Amino acid sequence: MLDEAVVYNPSHLFGLTSVFNSDILKNTQFYKDAIPANLGGRLSSIMDMSTRDGDANAFHVFGGSSLLIARVGAEGPFIKKGKGAYIATARGSILNAFNTDYRLFNVKGKYSDYNVKFNYTFDEKNRVYLSGYYGQDKVISPNKNTNRWGNWTSTLRWNHVHSDRLFMNLSAIFSDYHNKLDVSKPESSDNQIWLTRIRDFSLKSDFTYFMGLDRTLDFGLQGTLHRFNPGEISPVNSNTEDNIFRAQAYDYTGYVSFNWKIDSAFRIVAGMRANAFFNASFGRYYLLDGSSYRPLSNDADKKKSYYGLEPRLSLQYKMGNDYAFRLAYNRSYQYLQLLQNDELAFSSLEAWVPAGLNIKPQYVDAISFRINRLLYRGNIGLEGYWKRMGNQVELIDHAQLILNPFIETQLRQGKGRAYGLELSVNQRIGEFSGSIFYSWSRSFRKINGINKGKEYAANFDIPHVLKSNLSYDLGRSVHLSAFYTIHTGRPLTYPIGFMEYEGIYVPVYSSRNSHRMPTFSRFDLNCSVDLETIRQRERGRRHTLNFGLYNIFDQRNPLYYSFSEDSNGNLAIQKTSFSGRVPSISYTMRF
Repeated sequence: MLDEAVVYNPSHLFGLTSVFNSDILKNTQFYKDAIPANLGGRLSSIMDMSTRDGDANAFHVFGGSSLLIARVGAEGPFIKKGKGAYIATARGSILNAFNTDYRLFNVKGKYSDYNVKFNYTFDEKNRVYLSGYYGQDKVISPNKNTNRWGNWTSTLRWNHVHSDRLFMNLSAIFSDYHNKLDVSKPESSDNQIWLTRIRDFSLKSDFTYFMGLDRTLDFGLQGTLHRFNPGEISPVNSNTEDNIFRAQAYDYTGYVSFNWKIDSAFRIVAGMRANAFFNASFGRYYLLDGSSYRPLSNDADKKKSYYGLEPRLSLQYKMGNDYAFRLAYNRSYQYLQLLQNDELAFSSLEAWVPAGLNIKPQYVDAISFRINRLLYRGNIGLEGYWKRMGNQVELIDHAQLILNPFIETQLRQGKGRAYGLELSVNQRIGEFSGSIFYSWSRSFRKINGINKGKEYAANFDIPHVLKSNLSYDLGRSVHLSAFYTIHTGRPLTYPIGFMEYEGIYVPVYSSRNSHRMPTFSRFDLNCSVDLETIRQRERGRRHTLNFGLYNIFDQRNPLYYSFSEDSNGNLAIQKTSFSGRVPSISYTMRF
């Protein structure tokens, strides 16, 4: 989420970089567990980010450039100095402007994104914010097909202080995500574009009531209109059935959360979130009955409602100044379902659809704990979790998302479970500082109609993850850092053979996710040099030069696998991977 707006695809170039520009970010809250009652709609973690307000007293320009990315931004007073401010940033890739030896993977791609935010303080009790984001990606595959996708968000927020005890935020929020894929056949002169889209229009109110020094009550309401286009071919041929149904849904939420600091050691946070979800699909729609479907002509028959309660509980205890403990439970529902191919985390073949007649909402019950021990100039933490999930969504083998008017026939639903432990250590010794993170986790699913009804590893089941970071301050101006990560490869459904059907080779798959990609590893080095003088730094000026080497060990970590024909006309498995060793140099400034 960015300024309360949902960002449906948070990555550029299939996960190469984030859509969130660090030049404009103010706060980032990452909730893996103990999710507060004011947030919901997803089963797993939630990242809640807010943008900077800008400098209301002075004008600044900042930016930078590297071999891959160029960025620029400005901030300053708006309308009246000291009362209002603005900030704007722009960023774009220049991947294809250099030698193709340094292309990060074997497709052509570029992206750009833009942020803007205005705020104005009318008086000590009223302040208004208006922020917006727009980002766009374009990727051209080796077979010359073009894929474009992008996010657009906007948030208008009114901050009002009713009294010394009651604080209010009212927000109007818009979010749009679209994905366009060129599906034209090479032998055809007609350009056909597959479009999937989801748009949200939301009104939201949040209140905070300070009941006393140690007690706080948070409560609020939100209503959202979702509009879906799960997949449509353009231009449309009226004689064909290329267009699948369009849908819309209404999502209403209310929450309350009580935060009570009982004493200096013990705190309890208890909350409840209530949901009402109404699917009001229109146009061509159908009802599934096993493997067959029955068209519905009456709009009243297409409607479906779901209701859910999401209890939240977090118990926190401090033992002296050194130890902290937390035990948490939460239930969450997810009414919006993502249908996508299994290869990429954020891919070209994906569609969002609402829970309705044929798809039940997913849900999860999660229990977690955390133990934290303060060290001298550091800390060590241990976390664990267990999750029980229901109505998990999976695509069948050979699922067809494009040119399919009955897209929901391509999925099945069932049970899931997940558990894991995470250990982290952070320490600073003199000019050295470092951190190490290790996690062991498992995630499984069991769904009738997939893998013969037997349990299998989920697509994101990565048992072992190790990350480490080390930095050294070489004087006041030079900073050295090293980063290393290694983790188990993602599960993969590998073909055990091929059969020919009407001249087309169709893969015959093994058990679902019974193979894995190779182990992923990467080692990076970076050196940053501050060029400004002490006097310039005191005046807020920054000039930094960065040198780096990405993937020093030249690991060709796979991005995904596909099937193609070799020079002899035989089927071959083709690996698309990130590039090997890549040098970098960048310059960052602010004045």
